[in-house]
Amino acid sequence: MSEKIKLPKALIVTAYLFIIAGWLTVIGMVVSLFFDRLEINFGFIGIFVGRGLLRLDESWRKGAMFFVWLLLIACPVMVISMFVDPTEWKFVIGRNEWYAESVLQIMIMYGIDSTLFVVALWMRQVLLRPDIINSFSMSFDRKMADELSSKWQDNVSG
Repeated sequence: MSEKIKLPKALIVTAYLFIIAGWLTVIGMVVSLFFDRLEINFGFIGIFVGRGLLRLDESWRKGAMFFVWLLLIACPVMVISMFVDPTEWKFVIGRNEWYAESVLQIMIMYGIDSTLFVVALWMRQVLLRPDIINSFSMSFDRKMADELSSKWQDNVSG
């Protein structure tokens, strides 16, 4: 009774971006332990968000939208704070700290931030596309129909 719904490619890409970001967060947390630092980052939730998107779970689509909006708000805030004092921004790799000391380094950070913002905008568009929203609701309807059908069969046979 349950037939597979063909997932749109844009949704698959969005889900895998969440999964990759989640695993990169996990790797970062593990690497930080080797440098005597305990780093707790909730980005690992991206693994579950991506899996939920691939399963067409509506609650994970809403969770994905929450994280996308968080990124859409954070990116401009980071750009504004970089304009105020770009030398305060640093990247930490192991025990090494990398500060933005030159114009090129500052431009690289602006580029990374802008890229994240554009990707988040694209992900928002994907998650709000009517065909994708319908895929989530069709999946929910099918799950409910399968559940009711199995309960009905259990009642009839038992």
